Amino acid sequence: MTNNYAIPPEVCSFFSVGKSSSLLVKGAPGTGKTIFSLQCASELKEKTSGIYFSTRVDAKSLYEHFPWIKEQIPPEQVIDATKSITPKEMDLAYVINYSSLPDFLKGLYSIVYKISQQQTPLIIVDSIDALAANVKTPIEETCSRLVDFAESMNSQMIIVTERYDTSTIDYIVDGVIKFERRFIENRLLRRMRIEKLRGTEIRNPTYYFTLQNGKFQYFKRLPTHHLIDDSYEYDHHSPIRDSEDTKFFDSGKFSFGTEAMDKVFGGVRRGSLILFEIDDKMTMEEVITVTFPIVENFLTQKRYVIMSPSENLHPDFLFKLLNRLVGEEATSKYFKYLDQILQYVEQGNNIIKTQRKRILKYITDVVNKLKVEHGKPISLLYLFIDTLESIADVNDVFRVLSSIAAKIKIEGDLCIALKLVSGRRGNEYYRKIADIVIKLFTLNGIIFLYGIKPVTKLYNVNVDLTLPHPKLVLIPVV
Repeated sequence: MTNNYAIPPEVCSFFSVGKSSSLLVKGAPGTGKTIFSLQCASELKEKTSGIYFSTRVDAKSLYEHFPWIKEQIPPEQVIDATKSITPKEMDLAYVINYSSLPDFLKGLYSIVYKISQQQTPLIIVDSIDALAANVKTPIEETCSRLVDFAESMNSQMIIVTERYDTSTIDYIVDGVIKFERRFIENRLLRRMRIEKLRGTEIRNPTYYFTLQNGKFQYFKRLPTHHLIDDSYEYDHHSPIRDSEDTKFFDSGKFSFGTEAMDKVFGGVRRGSLILFEIDDKMTMEEVITVTFPIVENFLTQKRYVIMSPSENLHPDFLFKLLNRLVGEEATSKYFKYLDQILQYVEQGNNIIKTQRKRILKYITDVVNKLKVEHGKPISLLYLFIDTLESIADVNDVFRVLSSIAAKIKIEGDLCIALKLVSGRRGNEYYRKIADIVIKLFTLNGIIFLYGIKPVTKLYNVNVDLTLPHPKLVLIPVV
């Protein structure tokens, strides 16, 4: 699956260089440091054996919160720093004395030595702040002695700290990773920044991630090569039925054409206007990936789709893409494109020639004509607002869209309107007439969306290309 990305490749490479490496994992409480450290132990299980030294939880609590880690870190290798002796359930009768740092290292040596006879130990200290307080030693000296210990035992080490800013301990270790969280319009966003990994090339210093299901998963870039490359073959879209005798129809809704969007938004009520607010850094292929499943779903259920022109979308590419997504028959019969430049290749009756200044009138005329000629079919209007505003007066565009919004509510059609965040007119005007408002944006090439109306949490956008037909995947940031 496209969302099965655990530890970034730079971190895996860092711990695979064949020598002892120490990694400082820092950040404020709740940023994901502990889960990431445990995930490292899980991902590196073929080469290392994890030892978890915690000032936070005992083995029982650890497995209750993270049951998946028990296989990689057995109970005898979970050391509870809140107790002065090894818990009774541990198989190894080791006692670690926390009264001083030298005594602690002697006790730790007993455990590490036995494990090192079979596999490279991966020691996780969570956290060094509490450990230094327990052994009554400055944190800098504690960190230095731990790193020296790991090197002498040819072990790997992860040191967790609550310190956020750069400090002396950053220079003691081989690698530093900072965990952060911030909020975008009250929606949680998690970020991991690689500050240094000695001896390892850092191709991507920033990763966005989720802690869904109690696991660390980083997000990858949204693939779009399947849209551009004509040689990429896949089955035609299998529609999510929303006509009569379906749960969608009975509830007065359309499907978004993808289970992921339906799960987040609960489908879309018939007669709605959906406004997508688009980050101007996004490519057209990325926008298509998110917004076209509903187009596919309409066409494969023999419903008309009328699309206004876009300055960034060539009709030749558009028709070739739809032919591959839904088939030539559905495209040729039910898809209509309004061309305002009059210089594109003829596509039979699919391209409707219009006069540039009358583009807004043609939009409503085409819908009316289809309803008269074909017995009032259900239609989807797909409009590029910014292109329309570059052709016609901004106020006229808003007036026509308001009229369309009112009309489709009566007739049960659907309208998708795409609007750049940096467009000529403020989006608050269009938000007022939209029934659903969805924000799409990119951060370092990673695509996110969230609902403004209705309010939803933040989701990473990806696509699963392992299936017969590309499938949109939405991963919540938690």
